[in-house]
Amino acid sequence: MDRLPDELLAIVLGFVPAAERIPLRAVSQRWLSVIDATPHFWHEAAAPRLIAGELRFSSITGELRRRCGAGSLAKVQWFVSVFGISAVGSGADALCSAAMGGYLDIAQWLVATLKIAGVGEDTVVRTCAGGHLEVARWLIATFGITAERAEHSLCEAAVGGHLPCVEWLADRFGYGPGVIFSALHEASRGGHLATVQWLVARAEAEAPAATISRGLCDALCAACGCGHLEVAQLLADRLTRAAGQLLRAAGLEPLRAACAGGSLEVARWFTDTLGTDTIAAAITAEDRYGARVSKTILGRACTEGHLNIAQWLTSTFRLTKADVPPRILAAVCAEGHLGVAQWLTATFDLNAADARADTNSALFNSCIRSRFDVARWLISRFGLTLTDVCGGDDVLLHVAHGNNREDIFQFLEEEFGFEFDAAAWEENVIRNRALEHMADDIDAAAWGAKWSDEADPYAD
Repeated sequence: MDRLPDELLAIVLGFVPAAERIPLRAVSQRWLSVIDATPHFWHEAAAPRLIAGELRFSSITGELRRRCGAGSLAKVQWFVSVFGISAVGSGADALCSAAMGGYLDIAQWLVATLKIAGVGEDTVVRTCAGGHLEVARWLIATFGITAERAEHSLCEAAVGGHLPCVEWLADRFGYGPGVIFSALHEASRGGHLATVQWLVARAEAEAPAATISRGLCDALCAACGCGHLEVAQLLADRLTRAAGQLLRAAGLEPLRAACAGGSLEVARWFTDTLGTDTIAAAITAEDRYGARVSKTILGRACTEGHLNIAQWLTSTFRLTKADVPPRILAAVCAEGHLGVAQWLTATFDLNAADARADTNSALFNSCIRSRFDVARWLISRFGLTLTDVCGGDDVLLHVAHGNNREDIFQFLEEEFGFEFDAAAWEENVIRNRALEHMADDIDAAAWGAKWSDEADPYAD
């Protein structure tokens, strides 16, 4: 007790009159630790005052939930004994908290003591996501579970790589191939090799041959996109066995996923596995939409900001400007990847026409997304003017004014000395609307006062 703050000690021992007592909410989180650290003392000294209402928790149910999540059955029992069963509510939230923490003893005690008749539909799902198999089994046996929640539980267990949960759930509910492949996708994204191996074996044993290749290809792309080389190698081997040829079964989707995810190691492995010449021939071919495959692969790497991937693709497969997707500079600038934009411009000799144009221009996008460092570089590099910045019909000004984007107006003033006159702009907009609706005899000023407070009478 000698280490308690003075204000807490005074409250505990009753030295402070009730009218001067510091409210619990104002004492700080240390108050809660005092209650948890000295349950025997609080039971004797503070419990009567808690019951009498002199000291209050802002949320009794919230405090019970917190204690259930902390894992001490003794503290949960004490808390309920102090406040009474009627004060702590249904206990469903507290049960969920205990289950998510894997505390089976607390969950069982809550159900028995508070007579909990049901749990939230996501309680089992969250329990499986944490890998708490024994709690999940008990919850399902006690309360049951819908087919949809059971499928979701398997996928969440796979996300965390909790193989015991995955095995038990798959055996218990006998999922179809679609659910197994969904779980395989999630385990592959997480890089959980053991779980992936088990799910692949399960799929190969039960799924129709026609669906195995598609499911394995999807999982392979997920592993490549997240940079999990060992998992990708395993899936590629199984896919090759199932389909006979990796390129025919998966195409360049694994390479595209690896480049988009920024995994140079996986991209190199995939290229080495199939051969650089084979990839080079496939990457410059046209897809079903008539566009070169290289454009989408290089484009994804650039828009995600993976400069090292873009450089590797260009040097390895000798890409040219014909492989650069249209409007790539606009997309890269919108994301704020200044280094990638500078590299694209220098490597592929992008000119002012590639940076200037309509509302999708690189300069417009960079301003709208507040990438002003990129916008300044574009202005300097391509010699762009205020007209180029604002776009056709002054679209940038429309957007900036309509959304109160003072940062854009400040940027325009700093770069071009442009000062925006909001009153004149609004009057001009009103006049243009009137002319568009063939009401040129309208008093724009008078209508402006009315239009500012009421609906636009000319709006469609």
